[in-house]
Amino acid sequence: MSDLAIFAISTRRMEWLAARQSAVASNIANADTPGYRARDVAEFSSFIDGSRLDVATTSNGHLSFDTTGRFGVRAVNAASGEAKHSGNTVSLEHEMVRAGELQGQHTLAVSVVRAFNQMLASAVRG
Repeated sequence: MSDLAIFAISTRRMEWLAARQSAVASNIANADTPGYRARDVAEFSSFIDGSRLDVATTSNGHLSFDTTGRFGVRAVNAASGEAKHSGNTVSLEHEMVRAGELQGQHTLAVSVVRAFNQMLASAVRG
């Protein structure tokens, strides 16, 4: 079954979602770190093509997260378009919205794989 493309794509999608959730968690953890720039993972479509970005950090003192070497992380602009007086660009409201969106996307990906797996099992039995 591992030769089926839908399982390979779904696996990469779930790995990407995990990497993006790690970026959100890192942003939330560093919400009060002076000079910290909010980070995000490049869009999933760029990984379908096989492209890869390298991790970009603004300081060695920031909390880091594991992207399993596949998904690059980049600094992003603040949700409000400007940094706080400390130079930090994390918006907790924006990060919480992203966390909720990621949960919904993960639930959808799991549901698609589960449904495909059930159809495949029915075809093999029938």
